[in-house]
Amino acid sequence: MQWDGEEATRPSRLLTTVHPLQPFATAYLALDGGRALPAWDGRAVALARQLATPVAARMPERIFSDAQPAAAWSLDLEGLIRLWQDPAAAWCRSRLGVAPHRVEGGAGDDEPFGLDGLERYLLVDHLLEAADRAGTLDRAMADGRLPLGQLGAAERQRLQRDLAGIDQAFAAHRALDPLNLSVQGTDWRLDGVLDPAPAGNVLRQAHAGAAVNERSRLALAIRLLVWNAWQVEHGEQPGAGEVVARSEREQLAAHGADAGQRLAELIKLSRTALAEPLPFFPRTAWKLHGRRDAPIADLLELARAEPWSAGRFTQSGESEQPAVALAWRGREALNEDSVRLMLRVWELLLPAPPPAPPPAVKAKPAKRSRA
Repeated sequence: MQWDGEEATRPSRLLTTVHPLQPFATAYLALDGGRALPAWDGRAVALARQLATPVAARMPERIFSDAQPAAAWSLDLEGLIRLWQDPAAAWCRSRLGVAPHRVEGGAGDDEPFGLDGLERYLLVDHLLEAADRAGTLDRAMADGRLPLGQLGAAERQRLQRDLAGIDQAFAAHRALDPLNLSVQGTDWRLDGVLDPAPAGNVLRQAHAGAAVNERSRLALAIRLLVWNAWQVEHGEQPGAGEVVARSEREQLAAHGADAGQRLAELIKLSRTALAEPLPFFPRTAWKLHGRRDAPIADLLELARAEPWSAGRFTQSGESEQPAVALAWRGREALNEDSVRLMLRVWELLLPAPPPAPPPAVKAKPAKRSRA
């Protein structure tokens, strides 16, 4: 405490002392060059003066003689597939730590007497991975995933026939060990496992649905691109791919020597998808790929219809998915640039078709002489 004027001569001044719990009073620092009042710790005054003095900026010292390169981005094959099957959910997990999902309603009161499409798909998908299928069906019955009346004879025969067709397609793959592969680029590294391994230079993928859908096609296309890039890197002839569903099959042609460049561009887009929402919507993108030769304005109008929006055959469109609504809130997801991006992704995943042969020129018949 500092006394001024008449307060300094009053008798009470002799009974007042400087309290040691005032170390930050401005009088203790004496920044104006005057004499500092007694402080509780002289080291604090010296430190305060040092901190108040401007210091010239210093160049950072290099700890190592050589600059350390940035670590390569490491990702796995299954994570890459999940990213492109739902880029909006991948962005939500990357930036928010969670991906929203639609909450389904509770169990109904009706007792089913058969399997609907989704239940049949889940059951077939579970049976494809099971070694003991009879025991798996018994456990599914005990878990309440089958009707209480069990499966009828016709339903069992249909189920066995569907599984037998898929088993026959994968007979050559059963005895092969899974294939571990690794592909490396300039600043990234991709590791993965192909199980089942390719057989006869063909990579096959089972699909529990009756027909091939966009997710299964997209998953095989990514696996095929990674496998072909690995084959080119090891000097092997790139192989083809095939999706085997219950009622149909779909073949994908092999990539050429540019498989590595295509994969590198896909990885670059994948990094962008984790940093900002990427306008790639699998069902809409495949629909646009089928009309890729149309003008961009017509494709944009086509993209805004079903399956992006709900229609006659869909209860909800891709735009209503919770992750898409959250990632694109307040912004327009579909424009000409997003249409070009969706076309480019499928252009990378599918090899360029071979050029069509020139049309044959018919030879003109020789004129016959009247003689």
